[in-house]
Amino acid sequence: MPSWRQCGARGATRGHRGRPLRSVSPETDLDSGAMRATAYDGHKSTPLSLADAAKPAAGYRWVDVVASGPHDSELVPMLTALGYSDVMITYAQRTDSMGMFSVFQGRILGATWANDPDSSDLQLVHFAWDDKGIMTVRFGADRAMDEVRTLMEERGMTLFNHPSVVPGVLLQLVLATVDHRITAISEQIDDVDSDIIEKVSPDQPLQLRALRSSVGPLARRLPVYADNLSEALVDPASLPGMDAVGAQYLKAYCDHVTDVVGRVGDAQDALRNAAQDYQTEVGNMQGNRINQLTVVSILFLPVTFLTGYFGMNFQWLDNELMSMGMWLALGVVLPILMVIGSALVLVRHGYTLRWWWRRSKVGKEQEAHAAERRRRTVASATATPGKGSDKG
Repeated sequence: MPSWRQCGARGATRGHRGRPLRSVSPETDLDSGAMRATAYDGHKSTPLSLADAAKPAAGYRWVDVVASGPHDSELVPMLTALGYSDVMITYAQRTDSMGMFSVFQGRILGATWANDPDSSDLQLVHFAWDDKGIMTVRFGADRAMDEVRTLMEERGMTLFNHPSVVPGVLLQLVLATVDHRITAISEQIDDVDSDIIEKVSPDQPLQLRALRSSVGPLARRLPVYADNLSEALVDPASLPGMDAVGAQYLKAYCDHVTDVVGRVGDAQDALRNAAQDYQTEVGNMQGNRINQLTVVSILFLPVTFLTGYFGMNFQWLDNELMSMGMWLALGVVLPILMVIGSALVLVRHGYTLRWWWRRSKVGKEQEAHAAERRRRTVASATATPGKGSDKG
């Protein structure tokens, strides 16, 4: 794949519509002017300079713009050259969104999300398309978008010969990076839940809290986005640059989003189940400790009574217990016999060491079977092909 190069007019002092650009501080942009743009036309990916962006496109293309931040000094000139209006530029500079998808000024304007492999950061990806091409604007997720670009290049002209299908396929591939992240989170939740069943440790609630923080942003954004998408795609064939074939891919993308929303809900349920398993295991451990203390108390309760009784400082009692024989009988033999008697009473009522061991083993097996059933449920949901799978 051709390497990206820096493009745009470095040091430009004027933004779109002749207004001065906002000054950029080191705290706002750590790498001001590091914007990169790439154009893919179905044959190859090429770096896109500011001058090239201002020229009319020879055909349908995908332009991907990645900036160091919303106030990158080269971002506004590039978007202006690509035909973005003031409102569209303002929207493209947002770093957070609940996911818009609507027709604006003859284009489809919206957003989706990408996620780098082995990263918990959900990156917003703005997009806009019309009959001339589709553009994406983002501030990260380079590895995820590199994977998307590779998959797009594998399809090549087979895909770009029918431009109306490009938006649906591209959006599905971008969303697939989030889908992979959800799969990884579900597997991590399953591993933590299995560890909880085997042995409770203090770091497990911290692990669940970290996983919950990864699922939370998805749970807040995707359901709203799915609703916006469904509302906008009531008649997808009427959208700019779209026909009946492209509409099928957009509907597939909508189904894919709905499927991802369901999987996020499954991950939340798995988190709640894991937290309940932790509470159950801790409760069982505390219950076992209390039962053990109760048994020990019952065993030594008669001895405690004897200690208190013979420890009373009565003169007549001291006179009766002065001999060695009485001390051995009442101070040694009698306590041992009473402990043995208490143990026999417990055994008669079913409290044996074998019973305690079997009870603990059966409880562990039941919890393990329950965890295995949950794992199979998650695995079957993961293995089921999504309705929005890429057809391209």
